[in-house]
Amino acid sequence: MRLDQSFIAIRERGSLETLDLAWPVISRHGLPLLLYLGLGALPLAVINHWISRSYAYDFSYNGLFNLLLVYCEAPLGTLFVNSYLGRATFEGKPSWRVVTGDVLSRWLAILYVLGFNRLVLPTLLLLGLAGFTTEENTAVLWIALACLTMMTSALIRGLWVFTSEILILEKTPLTAKAGAKINFSQRSRAMHRGAAARGLGLTLLAGFFSLPLLFSIYGGLSLSAEMCGFPVAMDWLHAGILWQVALWMVAGFWTVARFLLYMDTRIRQEGWEVELKIRAIAMRMSEA
Repeated sequence: MRLDQSFIAIRERGSLETLDLAWPVISRHGLPLLLYLGLGALPLAVINHWISRSYAYDFSYNGLFNLLLVYCEAPLGTLFVNSYLGRATFEGKPSWRVVTGDVLSRWLAILYVLGFNRLVLPTLLLLGLAGFTTEENTAVLWIALACLTMMTSALIRGLWVFTSEILILEKTPLTAKAGAKINFSQRSRAMHRGAAARGLGLTLLAGFFSLPLLFSIYGGLSLSAEMCGFPVAMDWLHAGILWQVALWMVAGFWTVARFLLYMDTRIRQEGWEVELKIRAIAMRMSEA
């Protein structure tokens, strides 16, 4: 690992420059990012298909329902992407065992912080109840309650935007153990104290640009399917599969953008570029 030789220049950037940098990163690491996104998203996509199977394959019901599901699940489904980006920044091509091990070794912390504290599992439970109920009025009630918990979750995610990075990349323990200087709550407060405005800014940008990006990706996928001979009338393909693929690809894009903002925040608040240079020199001296 060469801490002074990353594929991203370690320097301060503005918010829009950071967002623009996401495209070159995706272009350079497109295939691994797509594979790790699929690794995390595919099990959840199967669950979503199972939950929403009672709705017809159209965008007024099934499409909107899957939109809610993917938005809720995005922090869980993109964890492998987070792990890969953190490793690839300094290691180039990390092995899949290392990338997946970083996530799986933190499953209990992920379940507690993302599952319960960020209201992902309660929201999924409410949406699941809405998907399996046979009465329309009851389904509407469950969806309304799910939307309330989702709005609360969105506010939490906007204010504490780097939760996944602290869990997976920094491996901060939930409780301070012997020899540990800081626990997850302390690290999260320290990290987000000066970054709340930038985190909310990224959330607003995501809300503004996500729909155009989503329909652009979905339109491209649908057009490609038609060119391959699949008719538009195949609702199970277009509204059932390609729509979910487009949703997860948008989630993956914003995960890359958030990771870059996380790096920039550490540079601004902690002088990370100086720390990395000092650590790189120390590592070279120890190897000499």
